Amino acid sequence: MPLVRLSQDDGPRRSAAYERLGALAAAPYEDLGRRRGRGRAEGDRMWWRRVLDWAPVAVIVLLLVFSAHAFLYTLVVQHLLIPPSTTPQPQRTKALLYTLIYLFLLLNFLWNLTEACVRDPGYLLHRGARARGDNEDEEAVGMLESDGGEDGDDGGEDEWERKADGGRRFCRKCRVYKPDRTHHCSTCGRCVLKMDHHCPWIANRCVGFRNYKPFLLLLFYATLLCLFCGITSAIELASVLKHDTPTNVELAPIEWAFLDIAAFVLGMSLGGFCAWHIYLTLTNRTTIESLETDRSAHSRSPRFRPPPGATSSGEHQRPPSPPPRPGALLTPFEKRRLHALARVNIWDRGWRRNWTAVFGWDRTRARAGVGWWIWFVPLQTGSWRDGAHHPVDERRADDVRKIRGELDAYWAAQAARGAAGAGAGAGDTDQEREECGREWDDEADEEQWARLS
Repeated sequence: MPLVRLSQDDGPRRSAAYERLGALAAAPYEDLGRRRGRGRAEGDRMWWRRVLDWAPVAVIVLLLVFSAHAFLYTLVVQHLLIPPSTTPQPQRTKALLYTLIYLFLLLNFLWNLTEACVRDPGYLLHRGARARGDNEDEEAVGMLESDGGEDGDDGGEDEWERKADGGRRFCRKCRVYKPDRTHHCSTCGRCVLKMDHHCPWIANRCVGFRNYKPFLLLLFYATLLCLFCGITSAIELASVLKHDTPTNVELAPIEWAFLDIAAFVLGMSLGGFCAWHIYLTLTNRTTIESLETDRSAHSRSPRFRPPPGATSSGEHQRPPSPPPRPGALLTPFEKRRLHALARVNIWDRGWRRNWTAVFGWDRTRARAGVGWWIWFVPLQTGSWRDGAHHPVDERRADDVRKIRGELDAYWAAQAARGAAGAGAGAGDTDQEREECGREWDDEADEEQWARLS
């Protein structure tokens, strides 16, 4: 359906559109399956889906039960505290140390697992109009999408991620404008603030702005727990096999061997995953954004576009020019500029600020009773923002403005040349674009640069 731009005189139509969307937003989200056209029978079976969502968590709990039996019962109690008659005396100090470390890591692991599973990752308000098949609601959403905001203005003045034409990103499934770093999850059916990825191991939920810290701490404590169990069980197993020491539990060495292998395999896997997310945290980047970097380097719709209005120097920004047709080849100038633009991360404000933005507590803004220990518990602090507005690094923002200004000027020159060629019957061919690119690559021709820009 074509979008209709509402003028200032269409107040009644705009009000009616907001009323219809307000009624949709007030509808219960539990009835979303039926509103999407899945049918009443499938909507009644949604509790089976919720049970299956927690199946991976049940697998994690079973692994923890096995580790607790193998480590606490067979190793600590039956081997260290109640040794066989051939052992001179129990090793109470080692048993106490093993128990305290294991329980500390286990309780923190369970705490962060619970927070990652039950905490809202940052869902946006869902407005499902198309699912109901209501043409009036569909028309209302189309009007608001083209209108640009609830107040009739453009809105999103500080948003850097925009569409190719410079407009705000709009999710036609959730019927909401997407702030910076927000993406739609097809599995959850919702838009998530600062979405990182969808994880089935945390009750089939997304990892987003609000539960990213407990998720990262979950990986951290899971890695430490696996490595601790693997190292200690390997040491005790090697000691038993070396001295041919009998055990109270007949199959205890076999159980320790299984625990050792499973702990090391999971520990190395989770350790690499945890190291990757620590790197993303220090660079203020998500998994989706790291994947988009490669895609945007070969696309004429780069992720970043300066917000409308004045630049940091106070000069008015050039209106964005539409890029050439998608089928045209990239010129050397476009390749270099797009690669340079893809490497710029405007959210990276230094590793200290990036770290405190996720984990909280900055030394310069320390509060009474809050210290560095807040980094290791899944608690929200005052440094957390709303998830819809993210500060940018001004130096990198200036780089984006400069590169986008060069690309917009280059595409404007191509559009002008294409219009002139179309008037003469020549068209905008790839050969002409390559010639135009070579002209722009000639940095010595300052006169032509000034004329085109």
